[in-house]
Amino acid sequence: MKTEHKTEPKKETPQAPRRDKGLLIAVGIGILVFGGVFFFLRSALQPTEHIVNGILIQATSPQADIAAVLEPQNVVEQIGTASEKEFLPGRAAAATEIASALATNRKNVTVQGIIAGQYCVNANKDRIPCLHPQVLVNYSTCNCIRVEDGTVKVLGTDAWMFENGPKIRGIINWAIGKQ
Repeated sequence: MKTEHKTEPKKETPQAPRRDKGLLIAVGIGILVFGGVFFFLRSALQPTEHIVNGILIQATSPQADIAAVLEPQNVVEQIGTASEKEFLPGRAAAATEIASALATNRKNVTVQGIIAGQYCVNANKDRIPCLHPQVLVNYSTCNCIRVEDGTVKVLGTDAWMFENGPKIRGIINWAIGKQ
């Protein structure tokens, strides 16, 4: 009698799926790139326009940015004009409010007129060397305060500066600590 042995087919043991190193590296790089872009855009796209006391301020952090520019003890304020004969009552009023706020906060203020961006004059209209201004008051349709290039720029029409001189003074006081 013949006995047959039945051999059962070998069962294959399930193997863990092989991980593709290339896929893992690609996913890792993707995560790093996404994270870098996210943090870059988060910092680059911070709001740069704020309304403070009804005044538009173009700065990343209005109080801190204005305070940083006005930190020195000696502050130069320039009033921009197209010619020495130009009548600028609104700019003069705003510049007076700003100089007063700075002086109240124990700053030494030098005020200059800057004529057509070319040369500077003092109150007697004598030409003097232009100093780097921490504050520039000038005509513009912006009707705003803009902090850029190490200068607080008060830019607006004469009517806007007349109406908002006291508010601008309050913003300067708020930024550098006195209210």
